[in-house]
Amino acid sequence: MTENGFRSGMLTLTTTALGGGVLSVAFVMNVCGVGLGCVMLMTGALLAYVGMDALMDMSTRTGCSSYAALFSHCAGPKAGPILDAMLFIYGNGACVGYMVFIGDFVPNIIALIFPEDWAQDTMGPTRTCSILVAAVLLVPMMLPSDLSKLKFLQPVSIMSLLYMSFVVAFRCPRMFQVNQVTDGPVRVASFTVHFFEAFALCVFAFNCHLNVVPIADRLVRPTRERMKKVSARVNIFQCAFYILIGVTGYLSFLNKTRSDILQNYDPTDYMVAAGRCFLTLTMMVAIPANLNPTVKSGVQLKEYFVKAEPSLLESPANSEGEVRDQPCFRIGVSVACLACQAAVAVNVPNVGTVLSSSVHRSMRGSTSGCSS
Repeated sequence: MTENGFRSGMLTLTTTALGGGVLSVAFVMNVCGVGLGCVMLMTGALLAYVGMDALMDMSTRTGCSSYAALFSHCAGPKAGPILDAMLFIYGNGACVGYMVFIGDFVPNIIALIFPEDWAQDTMGPTRTCSILVAAVLLVPMMLPSDLSKLKFLQPVSIMSLLYMSFVVAFRCPRMFQVNQVTDGPVRVASFTVHFFEAFALCVFAFNCHLNVVPIADRLVRPTRERMKKVSARVNIFQCAFYILIGVTGYLSFLNKTRSDILQNYDPTDYMVAAGRCFLTLTMMVAIPANLNPTVKSGVQLKEYFVKAEPSLLESPANSEGEVRDQPCFRIGVSVACLACQAAVAVNVPNVGTVLSSSVHRSMRGSTSGCSS
């Protein structure tokens, strides 16, 4: 776990990608079928690997330390701010999805701890309070200017994924026997109007590109072989467990599978309740992992409009392409983003809508950045 080392980089990228995707892959299987869903997940992993490997290689060759600086170097000085704007929208959308999950998890945990005081009409207020309290608790985690300070919290995401994979797979045989009687046969492949929404969720499940360039810039001994290993192992690990959770989660509930698989389980199931606790911590780590580079994109946008010659657009020979840290402004933007994310999460409870929309809005920008 050396700072900016091989394992630290893998953990940061995995933490950035994990979160909402792990709970939505079963919904992808419900929409598209088991066979097509697995193909889509493997396609998402392959695309993520190609993009990550290319970005790391280009970052090392050019010396650019941010996604937008790299895009400016490849496509011209006006390209960087445009990509920064898209990344800012995407990052905030992803964090909204994570807050929606927190709003789903915490009320069920509270209901299990205090069953006598729980009533159905308290679900709304408890969900709102959970999201608002989480936003407040996240403010101190946004104080550091880089993600290395969170390296000891990042393994929580991995442990949560392993635990939930075990729970979903363990519950699958019994749940399948119960639900197959009423929900009919298992779908292998199904093409519907929701195909693109499902594919967007597959792309989102592997998307950690916000942190790829900064990690490549700070990676200890950034050789080509080490960068390929980081990209490959992160995506292979995620793909294996996404397929496991997706297939067993869909087989457990078939047509009843929801966009948040944990909502299908009984709130009094203690094994699932423990998973909700772990995944709540995962979301609390995933939000700063995504919001940190998102806020940096916002700071770079401000630099572009305020300064005559923003450091973002300077050539790599004269600058590393990284805007100097501005703690007060950065923290102010972080707080404003957290407040807006909490407000949207309170009013938009369907996580599938949030995640697929944020990916659709940013896909063109991210794809054009990798292509250049």
